[in-house]
Amino acid sequence: MFQVEIAGLVIALDNRYESTRSYCEGYLTDSSRRPDFTITVSEEELRRRAEECPDMIWNALYAEPICIYEKLSCAIVQKDAFVLHSSVVAVDGRAYAFAADCGVGKTTHTRHWQNLMQDRLTVINGDKPVYRFMGDQLMAFGTPWCGKEKLETNTSAPLAALCLLQRGDINQVEQIDGF
Repeated sequence: MFQVEIAGLVIALDNRYESTRSYCEGYLTDSSRRPDFTITVSEEELRRRAEECPDMIWNALYAEPICIYEKLSCAIVQKDAFVLHSSVVAVDGRAYAFAADCGVGKTTHTRHWQNLMQDRLTVINGDKPVYRFMGDQLMAFGTPWCGKEKLETNTSAPLAALCLLQRGDINQVEQIDGF
């Protein structure tokens, strides 16, 4: 068992495999604070997860971090937090998120912003950040679950904007009415 800190929450992970600890390395904490919650994944849950995806090569070492993330996603709601499949960057201390289905362009937009903003930009998370209400701010936080590109930083920033990406023939931005 080890502890991580994500979105200001201390989470005890009752892991079965050392590779899960390595996966979470940038978020490990030796906090003496009592964990906000503990996540455990059983062998049965790992097996079921593998059966749900018969087209993929699954093994317990790969499935454990995924199962932990799924449980984390449910548990953090009670702490005014949620996950959103998105890529989020920070520019000058403010977070900008790009949400879309897989393959629509979140990473492409993130890379474009990296090229434009260079040293002013930090990638908070490229795939599965945590968002948490803290006071009157919605904050974006990095997590180790960051997609195949491994774009993540253990940092946070207040969310300034959320862009909902859709595939199209024209590159345009429209503000949603009422915001």
